[in-house]
Amino acid sequence: MTKYFNLDGNLIFESSEGNGWEEWVETEEGTLNCLIGDIKVDKDIDVTILSNLKARTGEPRYKSLAETRKYIESLPKWNKTKYYTKMTDIGSSGLVDSKTGDVIDSGFEYDLQPHLIIKNNNVSKKEQCAICGEQIQSKVPLALFLFDCYAHSVFRPVCDLCGEKYAPILAKMVSTYYDKKNIATEFKIQD
Repeated sequence: MTKYFNLDGNLIFESSEGNGWEEWVETEEGTLNCLIGDIKVDKDIDVTILSNLKARTGEPRYKSLAETRKYIESLPKWNKTKYYTKMTDIGSSGLVDSKTGDVIDSGFEYDLQPHLIIKNNNVSKKEQCAICGEQIQSKVPLALFLFDCYAHSVFRPVCDLCGEKYAPILAKMVSTYYDKKNIATEFKIQD
């Protein structure tokens, strides 16, 4: 027998075959897609972890997003842990209060915005910016990279303009590093 719960708009299910979560989203074309994943309840830190996001294929269960939300709102509230977090390839919801939906710690936002990082780089070569496609010369020894979850966690270089647009603080940190160190590229440029 499967039991269903509402966790801040996410459908949580428990069954003898396994536990998991579902989230229904509407595409730009107006069709519904179901995202599913696993859950883990960690009693030591009183948190439910929603993870392993993937799309479910097959016939949609609901006709509209409103119908989906109405059904999920009718379910009993998930109360097995005080907190929850959604940790997927495209981000983290941070730590959220299960009862109120208040964000306790923001983590990095669960969205489709590019997630950039500062990463060590030991080879300076001409490449395309991972965001805009412009030809760039990656910096050595530090550069901005896109964390590309769709390419199985590959890091690809990002140009200065995209860095300033999507991660201005990180771009400023890299710029300040090079300004203070006055570092000349010591590695041979590869084409």
